[in-house]
Amino acid sequence: MKINIKAFKAVIAAALAVTVTAVIFATVKYAGTGTEILTDIPRAEVKKGHFTVLVAGCDRVSGLTDVMMIVSADTDAGGVSVLQIPRDTYAVYSENGYKKINGAYARLGGEGLKNFISDGFGVEIDRYMVLSPDAFCYAVDALGGIEVELTKALYYNDPAQELYIHITKGRHRLDGKGAEQLVRYRAGYADGDLGRVDTQKVVMCALMQKILDSHDDNISYKLFDALNGRVDTDITLTDVGLLSDTARKTEQSSIFFVTAPGRAVTAKTSGASFYVLSAPAMNELRHRLLGKWENDFDRDRVFLNGSNADFSEIYRKYSEYAVYCADDIAKNGIGSVSY
Repeated sequence: MKINIKAFKAVIAAALAVTVTAVIFATVKYAGTGTEILTDIPRAEVKKGHFTVLVAGCDRVSGLTDVMMIVSADTDAGGVSVLQIPRDTYAVYSENGYKKINGAYARLGGEGLKNFISDGFGVEIDRYMVLSPDAFCYAVDALGGIEVELTKALYYNDPAQELYIHITKGRHRLDGKGAEQLVRYRAGYADGDLGRVDTQKVVMCALMQKILDSHDDNISYKLFDALNGRVDTDITLTDVGLLSDTARKTEQSSIFFVTAPGRAVTAKTSGASFYVLSAPAMNELRHRLLGKWENDFDRDRVFLNGSNADFSEIYRKYSEYAVYCADDIAKNGIGSVSY
C-alpha cells in the first residue's frame, strides 16, 4: 500500500521535536506495513487522555543518561509537553553512594528506570526509549545537519569522555558530531547544566523544523536506517498508531518545554554538585502540563535528602520555573543559542 509521505513527514516532525529523535524510530520502524498503522488505534491504549514516554540518552563512556525527559502527548486535543530532568537531580534509586539520576538507567535498566520515574513523579509513564550516543548523531546526519546561531564560542576538552568541543561564535550548519558537541556542552554556561538543558530545547525545535522543511520523500527511511539498532525501547506497534494520530493534531504552538523546577546545591561533605527538585513546584507543574494525575509527587521521598538541611530547604520550598513554547523558541532561541 502506498504511504502518504506528506502526512508521514508531519507525524515524524512532531515526534522528533518532542523526543530528540527517539519516537521517530518507533514511527518509521513499521513504515513498510502501510498506512493501516495510523488508524488501528484501540481506545484501551489511551491513558486518561495522555500518552507518556520517558526518553533518555546515554553518554559514550560510562552509560550515564545525561539527557532525560518525560514526554506527554495529549491524545484527545493534540499537543505535547516535555519535562526535562537535569542530570544531577538527587534521587535514591539504589543503596550505593551514587545518588544522581543519570546513573539510574545503568543500575535499573529501561523498564526499571521507567517504573522509578513513574512512581517518583506520580505520573503514569506508558513507555520508555533510551538512545545510544550514535543514534542522535546518525539522525542529524540523515537530515543533512541542523542550523544554529551561537552568540559565543564553545570550547571544551575531556579526553576521558572522548569529548572535544570547538565551535566558534556565529551561524553554523552542524553535522551529527557537531550537534552532539552542542547538546553535551555545559562548561561555559553561568548556570551549568541548566544552560545545557535549555540548549537541548533549541536543538529539538531545530530538528523539528528541519524535517518540516525537507523535500526528501525518503526521509522516513533514512531516519530508520540511522536509528535501527541504536534505541532501547518498549514502544509497540499500537503505540506507534496512537503517537502518529496525536502528532497529526499537534501544531508547533502547542508544544511546550520546561525544566523540572528546583535548585543546584553542593554537598558539604563530598563537594559533589546536585540538583534538588522543589516538591511544591513539581506538584503544580505535573497538573499544569502532564495531566491531572491522582498520585502526589514523590510519595516515597526518593528525591529528598532529609539529613541535609540545604537539600531539605530546596525540596520543601517553591521554585519558580519557565515554560517555553516551541513557537517562541523558534523566534527568540534561549540564552546563547538560537536557530
